[in-house]
Amino acid sequence: MGETVRQAGLRSVNQIEVRGGGFTEASRFIERQKDSTTGEFSVVLKPAASAGSEGVFFATTMADAEMYFNQIYGQRNVFGEVSERSP
Repeated sequence: MGETVRQAGLRSVNQIEVRGGGFTEASRFIERQKDSTTGEFSVVLKPAASAGSEGVFFATTMADAEMYFNQIYGQRNVFGEVSERSP
């Protein structure tokens, strides 16, 4: 949805869908979100397909982001779909 909002010319959050790149791909994205002065960041990690707050995590450290990422990948959601596991 964020991309649709952006295409309409409105401000929206930065986002990425990780497919096959594992946490390495996610961490590169997170590095770009850090405040240039403080190095702080706040990111939301969630499955691409989920319902409500299922599998939604907030991280402010890289260690937490990686831990939550690993909790999401490979898990079955309420729809019976498995989040893709990187090779």
